[in-house]
Amino acid sequence: MITDFWETILFGVAKYKSNAIAVHQQLHTKSAFTDQHFERWVSLFQSTIDALFFGDKAELAKQRAVSIATVMRIKTVHGSSPINIKNNQS
Repeated sequence: MITDFWETILFGVAKYKSNAIAVHQQLHTKSAFTDQHFERWVSLFQSTIDALFFGDKAELAKQRAVSIATVMRIKTVHGSSPINIKNNQS
């Protein structure tokens, strides 16, 4: 399933049909994620890509990993938004 996800993200092949955010939100309810988990994952992911791959797709994978981790962190650790927006209606 994870290979389908990355094939979809990197090559535009519509193989991944699940909702990655929902999967991570479910995991978060069982064992809470922290900002440090996402930072560590990005670090490991990028160092693995650097060790095994090169070229445009490798760079794209690293960029997408940061974007995906950011969205996942916002949707899990910080609820729906890391910014507390108050409704100032009178």
